[in-house]
Amino acid sequence: MSISSPPGHTSDAYYAEVRLPTEAMLKEAVSEGIVTDGGEISGFLYFPRPTQASQAITFRAVLVDARTNEKFGKTAVPLILKLF
Repeated sequence: MSISSPPGHTSDAYYAEVRLPTEAMLKEAVSEGIVTDGGEISGFLYFPRPTQASQAITFRAVLVDARTNEKFGKTAVPLILKLF
């Protein structure tokens, strides 16, 4: 981690440059597995860095009943890629 003034700024403000993901973020990662009836999960999802040629990326998931193996839904969420 490094701490410095943002380029071009002359205030007393500082920012910290932190390598991502942090250990705390990794501990909060959603694990692969089954969500029980009425259950919930929360946390971070991680994806490989897309190639430079990628203009649009979409998170897609098919929802499957673990007992019957029947597909009951799907989702597609467009993601915005911001490289720092």
